[in-house]
Amino acid sequence: MQPAYYNLGVVYSEMMQYDLALSCYEKAAVQRPMYAEAYCNMGVIYKNRGDLETAIACYERCSICSMHLSPLSLPHPPHQHTQTRMCTHARARAHTDSLTQL
Repeated sequence: MQPAYYNLGVVYSEMMQYDLALSCYEKAAVQRPMYAEAYCNMGVIYKNRGDLETAIACYERCSICSMHLSPLSLPHPPHQHTQTRMCTHARARAHTDSLTQL
């Protein structure tokens, strides 16, 4: 089950209300400190704003969290746990790599 704040952050992102989206993703991360997807989405917003240092920090946090995910922190059933962890880790690594090459 995904936290309500994370879902709300996704909605705000789709509406291009990025300040509100960041606030929601931050609240989702407070509720679940190892919530990798929230950190990844925050990184995307910061990257798009040109705040590369903060974006990299978010992606690195996402990468760390994704390697320590427990089934309870995931929005997917336990059998999808490994696939989700690998996908989230790969997304974070790709974002970080693209920013460090700039």
